[in-house]
Amino acid sequence: MTGFLWGLRRTSRGKKFGNEIADSMGIPRRVFHRAIELSGMEMHLVFLAGLKDEGKSINEAREELLPIIMDGLYAFEARFGSQKQITDSIETVMSFLSKSD
Repeated sequence: MTGFLWGLRRTSRGKKFGNEIADSMGIPRRVFHRAIELSGMEMHLVFLAGLKDEGKSINEAREELLPIIMDGLYAFEARFGSQKQITDSIETVMSFLSKSD
């Protein structure tokens, strides 16, 4: 049972950190999380918790995740079509990517 609770706590921390990253970018939280999942990172909450455990700031984690989020947003758009939240999020991530070069 201890392992289960530890895993639940870890995923909860990952979700919270992911929400903070999404908020810092100005994209909807659910779009952010779904985009990471659609990029092929199914256990992204554990990954996000790991970034937090490494001491990454929100900005550092965001920079590391930008290409992953972009891939996921394109997959999201291919799957569900061009929707405002998706296209707005793509534009936002593209602006962050252009600033990071």
